[in-house]
Amino acid sequence: MTNNQLYIFLSFATTLASFVIIRNYFQQRKKKKQDEEQKKEYLKCKSIFDIEKLAKKLMKPHRFYYYDYKAGQGHTYQATRDYFDKQLQILPRVLIDVTQVSLKTNIFG
Repeated sequence: MTNNQLYIFLSFATTLASFVIIRNYFQQRKKKKQDEEQKKEYLKCKSIFDIEKLAKKLMKPHRFYYYDYKAGQGHTYQATRDYFDKQLQILPRVLIDVTQVSLKTNIFG
């Protein structure tokens, strides 16, 4: 290999390495931004249905379907869903005063 060929090879190798490093940097930056946006989506959930919809979107399909499996005809699952939808609501509380938080509880009256 002559000196000219060696210089050409080295310049090509460094250019290629620089390109790979820059591409990886921008891919990681894009992924980090997407992850931050996904983390904020749970604040919009107001029911179990919303949480399940978000989980289906964010989880890998085989993991979600394992979680979502309903044994038999799914009567217990549906009864639980009805109870949560009618009786309970998930209300995200942000920007509230937490200077005096108490974990006190009262057991047996």
